[in-house]
Amino acid sequence: MPLPKPTAKSLWGVGNPDFANRVVEPSAPKKEAAWLDDERPPAPIANWLWWIHHQWIEYLESVTDELAATFDEVVADSGGNYTTLQAAIDAVAAPARIFVRSSAAIGTTIEMNKTGLEVWFHPRATYSDGGAGTGLNITGVRCILRGARLTDFTNGVNLTGASKNSRVMDCNFANVTNDIVDAGLNTSLTNNLNEVP
Repeated sequence: MPLPKPTAKSLWGVGNPDFANRVVEPSAPKKEAAWLDDERPPAPIANWLWWIHHQWIEYLESVTDELAATFDEVVADSGGNYTTLQAAIDAVAAPARIFVRSSAAIGTTIEMNKTGLEVWFHPRATYSDGGAGTGLNITGVRCILRGARLTDFTNGVNLTGASKNSRVMDCNFANVTNDIVDAGLNTSLTNNLNEVP
């Protein structure tokens, strides 16, 4: 679960025109040995430690912001835009990308019924049958289901006759009677796996 993004940054030394002269990277032996008891780090090395942490935070922030911008909605128990995939599908204006971060027991079949809808699953997210029987119905056109792990369903994914040019890829099925029921037109089923116990 992600924490809320902080609004404040350290900005250590930012704005100091002489900052480059106040930063010294410690030697490799010093990095290996670390500080000894009662040893005080020289200011230029302490400044370097704060500066390098700031650089890494800036880098990681750029990566996570870019990833967050990749998806229109996030489904998660907490920290997401929605707590259920169906709520996210119902709310988005397609085409859209939805990222599923949390596992769930599915009591009602999820309807992927919008054109250009993409649903991507986090590798640890698993959807199990909570009474639905079928995990997902894909009735939309040009839909993509990627990376889902579905367990204990009668039908994992059902591509209906209304589904055209849709793809199911990189999905895992465990203890599912029919992994994918494909009645769609021009569908692609790629790199899906039926797990062995």
